[in-house]
Amino acid sequence: MTTAVRAARPDELEALWLMGYDAWGRGDPPDHYLDRCRQSEHYRSGAWYVLTASGTPVSSLIVYRVGFALPSGCTGIGSVATAPDSRGQGYATTLVGEVTRRLGEDGVRGVYLHSEVGAAFYAALGYRPTDPPGNDSGSICMVHTFRDARQLLAYEPDYF
Repeated sequence: MTTAVRAARPDELEALWLMGYDAWGRGDPPDHYLDRCRQSEHYRSGAWYVLTASGTPVSSLIVYRVGFALPSGCTGIGSVATAPDSRGQGYATTLVGEVTRRLGEDGVRGVYLHSEVGAAFYAALGYRPTDPPGNDSGSICMVHTFRDARQLLAYEPDYF
């Protein structure tokens, strides 16, 4: 099966948001959840990326380049999700790894994320917990550093 990472198209966004419905739907009916996504300032402020398998979107994430008190030259990755029927096949691993690699090639100092699935998944991709790693959201803040590791590991941006 051929996979590819690319920027998401506007006509794909609702399907991408539904990949995370079981995690972030808060019990809302799907149409209410999609309304929240459409109105989300967070979702409008970033760039969505998708991993396709044989041309079909199977995993997605958003990249933030500004806001959330991100340090200069750093980005944030959020809303990592895989379609329920495609989970367990390494798609999110591939997507996060490839987007992180591309961001590093683009010259970012570091890529932050807030893990709600523990540290091990992202540690395998080169992410390390910040010090301190916790925050009010209950997630673990982690960073993949390309430059200035000590400085970036000692800082935690706002939750995104």
